[in-house]
Amino acid sequence: SIGDGTDSLTRTVVSVTELTDRTAFSRAVPILRLDFSKNLYQFYPGDNADYLETVTEDNASFLRARLFRVSAKEYAGIGGDITDVAAAGRADFLTVRLRVSAPDDRADVRLLLTGGGQSGDAFLDASSSVSCGEWTELTFPLSDFSDGDLSSCRLKIWMRPDSFSLIGENDLYLDVSSITFSAIPSRSALQTVFWVLILLAGAAIVALAVCFFVFRRRSGS
Repeated sequence: SIGDGTDSLTRTVVSVTELTDRTAFSRAVPILRLDFSKNLYQFYPGDNADYLETVTEDNASFLRARLFRVSAKEYAGIGGDITDVAAAGRADFLTVRLRVSAPDDRADVRLLLTGGGQSGDAFLDASSSVSCGEWTELTFPLSDFSDGDLSSCRLKIWMRPDSFSLIGENDLYLDVSSITFSAIPSRSALQTVFWVLILLAGAAIVALAVCFFVFRRRSGS
């Protein structure tokens, strides 16, 4: 956290890379999913992007952004507001399924998640590298991003091909099929699920016992 020296607000900047140990993630459950086969969720062309559209390929629809390259170091991509701020604020992981289409072998991908709240602003800078032309699912940890008091949240998804020779190329595309925020259930939530399962199992046993009793009674008569 970096104080501005004028008030009590802080600015939290977190840099993360793609999740490698998925032990904790395996316990997480989705709490917010943006499925771009059904909606663009008010995402917009961002830096160095021409337009967004919905594309259908192999009976699957997704968001596609047409991008252009103006320099070797600049990224290009899309952005959008996350309207379910409460879910984003309590999420432990962010997963994006995407594909970079470019005449290159690999591309750098960068996600910038920003949020504002009563205690200050939060910035999460996530980075990875993907193979061009392949759908890839990237997951990043969010545990250090927010304390849950967000009042606004915005996500940017950027890409940059490795090759410096692609400046000016017009056949650069960023495809995104889904964005998912996941959280590890609290112990109280797990206990609630446990007791619900116990009650359902008990009800099933009682129902079977009643059916068995009725069957025996009818058989005896």
